[in-house]
Amino acid sequence: MPKSPSQGAPQSAPVARRPRLTPAAAAAMAFAASLALTLAAAPAAVAQQGPPQQAAPLTPPPVQGQTQQAAPLTPSTVQGQPPAAGGGGAGALQSLDRATAAHTVGDNVTAMLSIWDAMESVWNLMGEMGIRNAAFILEEPEFFGVYQPKQGQDFQPGELIILYCEPFGYTMRKEPDGTYTNSLRWSFKILDQDGNSLGGQENIGPYTHGGYRTFTTEKMLALTINLSQFPAGSYVLSVTITDDFNTQKSVEIQKPFNILGAIQ
Repeated sequence: MPKSPSQGAPQSAPVARRPRLTPAAAAAMAFAASLALTLAAAPAAVAQQGPPQQAAPLTPPPVQGQTQQAAPLTPSTVQGQPPAAGGGGAGALQSLDRATAAHTVGDNVTAMLSIWDAMESVWNLMGEMGIRNAAFILEEPEFFGVYQPKQGQDFQPGELIILYCEPFGYTMRKEPDGTYTNSLRWSFKILDQDGNSLGGQENIGPYTHGGYRTFTTEKMLALTINLSQFPAGSYVLSVTITDDFNTQKSVEIQKPFNILGAIQ
């Protein structure tokens, strides 16, 4: 959610923490990924699922103007299942017609079931991914949709940067046993105001989860980054999430932020 740097610039090898999955309110699986950056020449490591760990600092390149290429990212995790009634766009329209008819006569249970069928049909027709509720937050979330937004985009020196988002539209693959599996990868990079990459990590994952018998769209990604070694200035956090089952489907998030010059 990078390739070799220019000669003379340190390489970036942030350390990624494996996301923590927690149950969501209505049979949803929550997904949290924590990661830390550090400009070193070691390969990135993904920690085993477990309690949160302190993020390692990322240090910016010492030589101004030298850049580092970053690659697309791909997080992972969601759950779901294809439409129960009808296929393609026609199936979605038929489900919506049933929902309207049921709602008209007060049968809102049937209406909701038909709306879910329509949503599954549309989801499986999507050729791209999307993102909802991308926001900086104050602490790592425990559940899907339960988070405390940070006011503004200014961070004190040493303050952890936590980005929350809810991807949708990823592939939900049907398995022979009738269950569904999804798999995502992710990458990120830190950009300066000119769009130059100052470090990051690519091709993290895959994060594959399966065994789901109920379609649900509740998936979250929480990214924690330690930039304590970065000087004061304005930057952009660029995160890319890619579908591991269909690499043509991806989505990018860009969130500007500032590191203040002194603790206030």
